[in-house]
Amino acid sequence: MSGINDTIKHISDMYRFFNEKLEAGLPTDVVFTLIPNRGRSHYLGWLAPNRWETGTERFHEVNLTADHLNRDVDGIAETMIHEIVHLKNNIEGIKDCSVTQYHTRAFKTVAESFGLKVERMKNKGYALTSLGDDARKLVNTYKADILKGANPFVIHRVPEIKISKPNPKKSVQIDASVAETILTANGGKLSHNVDTILREWITNNG
Repeated sequence: MSGINDTIKHISDMYRFFNEKLEAGLPTDVVFTLIPNRGRSHYLGWLAPNRWETGTERFHEVNLTADHLNRDVDGIAETMIHEIVHLKNNIEGIKDCSVTQYHTRAFKTVAESFGLKVERMKNKGYALTSLGDDARKLVNTYKADILKGANPFVIHRVPEIKISKPNPKKSVQIDASVAETILTANGGKLSHNVDTILREWITNNG
């Protein structure tokens, strides 16, 4: 079984291939991570400039979200090119994305020059990318020459399942005739009687 270290190597090889073929001129000492979304399911990857440090050196982080590695090579490659665009603009000193992930025309310009098809997204600017004709040819070359037709991305992180806690203040609707029957039989407050009945039912029925 291909493990995480193998996945990181394939991602690194993919980055180097696209960096060379696109003539992007990006640094080779990039840190690749597989950080999960943690609920932000629409994030397929991200760039974190100068996020890693050793001594006086800083390194950029390129992340492909671990819970979205169960895609085909085309999808993962498209995300990599998308992040390469961000890294290219960052190194050139061009701001192409806001803190709210609004992608500007500066992003669109470089993305299209790298062969991506760019479309607008509501509140996100030109964030929606896909493989254009040129990028698809490049990815096909990568799959044929580097991957030899195989898909090495065979492991991904399973998203966490969130179980909501019961709300003790949640209301329970009771038919008026049932409420009247309960009050007639037991008297007192309806809420207290309902609570007692429910507790007894849970105890007896598990």
